Amino acid sequence: MLESTVDLDGTNAFFGRAEYVRKSAAELVIPSVPPTTEYDVGALALGFQRTVGTVAGLAAGLGVRGSLNFVPSSLDGAYGSRTPVGAAIFLQLRPAGAREGGMKMNGMPGLHGGSHD
Repeated sequence: MLESTVDLDGTNAFFGRAEYVRKSAAELVIPSVPPTTEYDVGALALGFQRTVGTVAGLAAGLGVRGSLNFVPSSLDGAYGSRTPVGAAIFLQLRPAGAREGGMKMNGMPGLHGGSHD
């Protein structure tokens, strides 16, 4: 897994994530094969979040996230495609003044680790 956030100005941030995992048929909820059968799956996700203000000591952020998933051809029937897509609109609430976790990258203004999921 690789994940990163680019905080543009403390209010606007872009984030992305790439991952590759092995999942069992049980985890993927595919009842037509033995539950221990494993599949290689991957995903790419990109998003944007904007902090819009504070309410009752909580910072509120609105965001969007899109994802493109990669599944083997043997799962085409279950998913309808080898590259299923998804989208989400979300509201994030966190304590006002709280910063994202992770390590500040000195010499690279606006870049830091952390997750918006």
